[in-house]
Amino acid sequence: MASRPAKTAARTGGESPLTAADVQAFVAVRARALQRLEAALADVESKGGDVLAHVQELSVAERDAARALGVDWRRFTWVRDQIGRLLTSQRQQEDQRL
Repeated sequence: MASRPAKTAARTGGESPLTAADVQAFVAVRARALQRLEAALADVESKGGDVLAHVQELSVAERDAARALGVDWRRFTWVRDQIGRLLTSQRQQEDQRL
């Protein structure tokens, strides 16, 4: 029995497929969020203090970054989930080949 290609996570349940603009927005939001977290961590390391009190959670930093960049939060979270599913699927396929 021939194996069929796995359904990609780029298109699921009637949703539109990921677009280049989706991926670009995801990368921009994630980059800005990580930059802010790195800056906050560097500030805590240089001045002292409780890291948990001064460094946001990634999801909070992403929400702030999305708002600052004008990216729709709901679309961003959908794209983030789709990218996660796609990466998981790719890892599983690689594991099966090993």
